[in-house]
Amino acid sequence: MKEIVYLNTEIMNSLIAQLDKGVTLNYSLEQSTQETNTETSQTTRGKTAGFNGTIQAGAGSFLSNMNLSFGANISGNGNETTGSSRTLLEGQRDLLNKAFHDYALDILLQLLEDNHKLKTSTSILAEGDICLWETDWKYYDFELLRKIIDFDNLLEALGVYVSEDEYKQAEEILKKYKKHPKNPEYIKAQQTIAQYQSQSAERNILKQFQLFSAYADKFLGHYSVIKAANTFQLVEKGMLREVPTALSLRSGSARKAKILFRVIGKHEAVFDGENLNFEELQDFTQIANIMFDIIFVSLKILEQENYIATPIAIYYE
Repeated sequence: MKEIVYLNTEIMNSLIAQLDKGVTLNYSLEQSTQETNTETSQTTRGKTAGFNGTIQAGAGSFLSNMNLSFGANISGNGNETTGSSRTLLEGQRDLLNKAFHDYALDILLQLLEDNHKLKTSTSILAEGDICLWETDWKYYDFELLRKIIDFDNLLEALGVYVSEDEYKQAEEILKKYKKHPKNPEYIKAQQTIAQYQSQSAERNILKQFQLFSAYADKFLGHYSVIKAANTFQLVEKGMLREVPTALSLRSGSARKAKILFRVIGKHEAVFDGENLNFEELQDFTQIANIMFDIIFVSLKILEQENYIATPIAIYYE
């Protein structure tokens, strides 16, 4: 049984169509079942009633010449209709799609193996190679990192946070009571400054990392990154089967995942900010690559000689 955490159905279907001349793709994707189920009930009831009467009296005695008549009528009507139909819900369609895609992954793996298109060794790779590796991996979602890395909020939650305003106020108190070092306010101000300074190194490091994460999140858009062995891979978040938080926890475990990917290039040289010159910046086609390197090389996610790849599937068995 496969526990699939990521599946790029577009690439998978494209490869199946090419390897199997489109037969499997067309048959499987176009076959569908739709049902509708709707029940309706309508009841109409009505009732009408009427009353009429006349009194006639002649000349003479009142009681001797009087004609009295009256009448009443009641009628009713009713109408009742029922109907039923059935519809396949959107959630059910999604389950059927996932069931097909999971099976299609098995078909793709078999087709790749039958056509000798699947590499399982970590030997030298070429652009366009399709590989299946069982390896450790790390998942990086910079949107999640940008939200979670806030050292000040963490310290505040722990009850040991000292703000910059509190630090400045403590400095003013030290100046004010400089000649009275035993004053309680002076002693408290000393403690506040010591606590703030003890947190400075960690705060500066995390703030820098938060800036990098915010920029990387803006840069990547709807993509996140995985690092597997000597490969750097971009993951489309819309095709993940699990939320980024769960994947971050998964990638830190000792359990190895199987990753099916296609090589799209090799990073022969990297720009780390020190080997950058103005002439390279004048080549606008290289600016994106340069900024890409500065971010991910500094975070030690991308290294020289790494293969750049597009993942097709990530799963556990």
